[in-house]
Amino acid sequence: LLTDTGRLAAATARVLRGRRVTGRFHAVRLRPGSGAAWACGLLSATPGLYVVDLRPPGATALAHTLPGRPTALERALTSGGRG
Repeated sequence: LLTDTGRLAAATARVLRGRRVTGRFHAVRLRPGSGAAWACGLLSATPGLYVVDLRPPGATALAHTLPGRPTALERALTSGGRG
């Protein structure tokens, strides 16, 4: 959470200085047994990632992310990285 908050603060500072920050959409595969609703809620609660769609049967989520590597929470709840 601290890493994500730092990433969000840096992105906000760049925007305030007139620089552009581009996020990206990624398909992320949820770990089996993680519980899609819980996983998506937890991932969306962090400043650097927001789930915008969940594809049935709850195995893949479409998420908007800020630039940077996946956080520990993202690695714990997903498998296979960002696609």
